Amino acid sequence: MENSNYHHRDQPAFLKQLKDDEEFSSHLRIPNAVLTDIVGDISNVIYLKGPLSTELHEIGVKLGKKSIYLTKGWKEFAEMHALQISDMLIFWYEGWSMFKVEIFDKKGSMKERNEEEESLSSGQINNIPIRMIKKNMRSNTYLSQRRDITDKEREAAKSRAKDFRSGKPFFEMGMKDTSVYRHFYLRLPTPFAKENLPHEFCTLELKLPGGSKKWGVNCRYTNGGEKTDQPHWRINKGWRQFSIDNNLEEGDHCVFEMIGKKEVEEKIKVWMIVRIFRVVNEIVPLLKVKS
Repeated sequence: MENSNYHHRDQPAFLKQLKDDEEFSSHLRIPNAVLTDIVGDISNVIYLKGPLSTELHEIGVKLGKKSIYLTKGWKEFAEMHALQISDMLIFWYEGWSMFKVEIFDKKGSMKERNEEEESLSSGQINNIPIRMIKKNMRSNTYLSQRRDITDKEREAAKSRAKDFRSGKPFFEMGMKDTSVYRHFYLRLPTPFAKENLPHEFCTLELKLPGGSKKWGVNCRYTNGGEKTDQPHWRINKGWRQFSIDNNLEEGDHCVFEMIGKKEVEEKIKVWMIVRIFRVVNEIVPLLKVKS
């Protein structure tokens, strides 16, 4: 029973009972067939959502001939949930190597947060829409909790951004996974950058329309490379903070309007107003992956 598979709530799942003959405090052994029957090909990491935390836990996976071992990150997960002998764990598969874990003690009582903690994190562990789970996720990776979006909504956001007009230099960009969930960088349009940005390192100061808060980001210039002789401009350091603070999501579009440029302390500084055209107006905070 402790390793059996079953389906309920239209979700595949498997049971695992913790026994005294297993070193479950440091790793967890699962028969190979149990996981592969549910997931298929196993990557080198899976992601667990436990009942006592709103964060995802990245867990290393080691493949054996007959068993699969949950290794790196499992010890912290076990300690956080105070796992003990005879506890029963149900791993509900939610896709993309992610499992929601329910934990029952030997009396059959489920471990869960108290009501106050639950209210503070409402909507952050149940039915999370998973759009961006990649292999080898690391810290500073975030997951969207936004509802499912349609192609029509995507096109509407893009169209609103494309309709923007200004007498000042500007460019428009759609946000990708690597812009707003992981890595956090933007490669700027070459025509705009060639005409308006220095061919060297510079800093950008970003603001929202009518806002007082400012975000400083670095813009790096590269004069071609191995694959192309075209120069390119890329913003990275500082962009993550802007993106998270403003809850940017994949599919959102941003218009960057340049309102000033001058030399400050022997370096070029550029001021920009950023207008955000969201796919979904309702903002739901991103969920940070705990690695």
